[in-house]
Amino acid sequence: MKRERILILLDHMAVGGAARVTSLLLEHLAETGVEVVFATDNVNCDTFYPVPKEIRTIAFPAKCKGLPIFKQVKLIASARKIIRNEKPVLVIAVTFAPFFYAYFASLGTGIPVVAYDHTSFTRKMGVFADFILYHLYKKADNLVLLTKKDSRIVQDYIPHNTLIYNPLTYHINKNEGHLEKAVLCAGRLDSWDVKGFDRIIVMWSEIKETFPDWKLVIAGGGNDEAKDYLRSLSEEHGVGDCVEFLGQIEDMASVYERFPIFALPSRVEGFPMVLLEAISQGCVCVSFEMDGAVREMTDETASFIIPDNDEKKFVAGLCDAMRMYPDYEKEKQEGWMLCSRFSRDSFNRSWDEFLKRYL
Repeated sequence: MKRERILILLDHMAVGGAARVTSLLLEHLAETGVEVVFATDNVNCDTFYPVPKEIRTIAFPAKCKGLPIFKQVKLIASARKIIRNEKPVLVIAVTFAPFFYAYFASLGTGIPVVAYDHTSFTRKMGVFADFILYHLYKKADNLVLLTKKDSRIVQDYIPHNTLIYNPLTYHINKNEGHLEKAVLCAGRLDSWDVKGFDRIIVMWSEIKETFPDWKLVIAGGGNDEAKDYLRSLSEEHGVGDCVEFLGQIEDMASVYERFPIFALPSRVEGFPMVLLEAISQGCVCVSFEMDGAVREMTDETASFIIPDNDEKKFVAGLCDAMRMYPDYEKEKQEGWMLCSRFSRDSFNRSWDEFLKRYL
């Protein structure tokens, strides 16, 4: 690749799938010698995921204060200043809000702007986000998506889209850990309504009757309000003694390997990396279909895939998986084979091919 400058814009590098995958992309681009400038809010937000030392980082204060309309104008002006100073050949805006700023900031420059989306087009997220997802993305030079499901959804009105799967960063772990009698969930507690933590807690009140010696364990950080709500919900439904909250975990691999079953009760997911991670560490997964996204990652030979929002079947799937304890060898083997498709090499090659259009 020629040494031409790319600008990557992301509002923060705190905990989240978009930030984690951006970190991986930055690492790959640094290794291939592409000159990259990374603009993110490293003033108001913690940087949880690493940025390679070869990547020059510019502060983009996405958490600035002010009335919404003035805030948007300020951020567009900030992005435009960065674009004018850096003169990139390409801007990659990661997630919908940075694309909003980058698109309007680049008007008149002739610089292509690519939207790298990490949401799901089956999720309604409010007026601002929906305007970008369903209208403004049409203006992108290209839209990079995470699933075939979303590619099919947008094909009629955004045919200029490209599928690049997120990579599995964990090594497949075939070591036999101490399998506790517990079901694991993972995700930010602040997003409990999207992640479905509320409904699996309610489901557990039914499961507890048949499996009183099992626990539901939820890993993930969040604010006190979210934690207090989920704890009170557990008490309300009589499962406070068998629901455990682990908090934010940095080494999730060591957590996955402790548990035989991983549950994904989310109402919406784009590309649920936690599912691949759990499978790679030997978990048998029980998950809603997520409009077909889950079937792009696993199948019934390795996981229990439940029709979306059918909570009775989800409870039945969990109970079936729990009855198998501790004999999960066949499902583990199938899962390891399936998740091996999502390699870092495949992710890197996909981005190399994509960037050849601009470099």
